[in-house]
Amino acid sequence: MKRPLLLFIGVAFFLSSCDRLSGLGYRVKEKAKSTVDRFFPTYESKVGDTDYNKKRFKEFFGFYPTDDVKNLYAYADELGVDASYYFSFNCNEQTVERIIKELELQKDTANRSSVIGFDLPYTWWNTERIDKLEPVLKIEKNIHWYLWHDREKNQAYFLTLDI
Repeated sequence: MKRPLLLFIGVAFFLSSCDRLSGLGYRVKEKAKSTVDRFFPTYESKVGDTDYNKKRFKEFFGFYPTDDVKNLYAYADELGVDASYYFSFNCNEQTVERIIKELELQKDTANRSSVIGFDLPYTWWNTERIDKLEPVLKIEKNIHWYLWHDREKNQAYFLTLDI
């Protein structure tokens, strides 16, 4: 009689330990992902509105995406010495103005936006449409920031280059 009871208690203890271990495994996995992302940031170019892209938005623009920011896509090309970062998202005029203020962007009075030959194989980066828009920008040493706003579609495109 004691043996089945001890066996039952042992199995119950084992199962409850496994449940705690699986929770620990999840926490360890999330911590590992967070640590890797800190050293090798994730940009998700095939899926919009991900937590990683929202985090990258905050890092680049200085504030977390507001409720009007939708269809947020990001891409990074960090190979070599000339890194480039691309963002595309829908937003309202206030968000565009906030980005312009945060990054201290100016109108392209010197027509320095001739670097627009940068194309991506993603539908969210519409080079044909971008070429027709007037950018606001900032050039500081080797770093170039470009922001285009398509008012008709409430679409913003952002590109930063390390040339």
